[in-house]
Amino acid sequence: MKTLTIHRKQFPKFSLGIMNFDDTILTTIECPWIPFEKSLAGKPFESCIGYGMYRLEKHDGQKYKNTVALVSEELDVFHNSRDRENANQRFTCAIHIANYVRDIKGCIGVGLGLTIPGEMITQSANAMKIFRQRIGEYTHINIKPF
Repeated sequence: MKTLTIHRKQFPKFSLGIMNFDDTILTTIECPWIPFEKSLAGKPFESCIGYGMYRLEKHDGQKYKNTVALVSEELDVFHNSRDRENANQRFTCAIHIANYVRDIKGCIGVGLGLTIPGEMITQSANAMKIFRQRIGEYTHINIKPF
């Protein structure tokens, strides 16, 4: 089992992180954390997913191709909507191209840098190419606070 780590910092309107492959660092952008009393995974389509360990499963859906989805049944995050036990659980939390928080609905966007004051990550398409080249050796991702 090889684990990738994201160290994430929460802000009121977004979350930023550092994804650390052994010799390559990518930045991440996510929605802010919005608790949801019906699920451990935060509010669907508005919140980032919670801290913790997730399996990485290959994902090639209609919208996001050649990427991975994060999965942890214990944290109420499933690959597909049909896998869920109830409608409050999260699904298809993928890693994909996104420069702004408005480009994501509970997924994780990757970039090569970030702007000041930090509301945007840069060069997301280039970062996604690097991500796709490197992700094959990893089976899990651990999201931790900074």
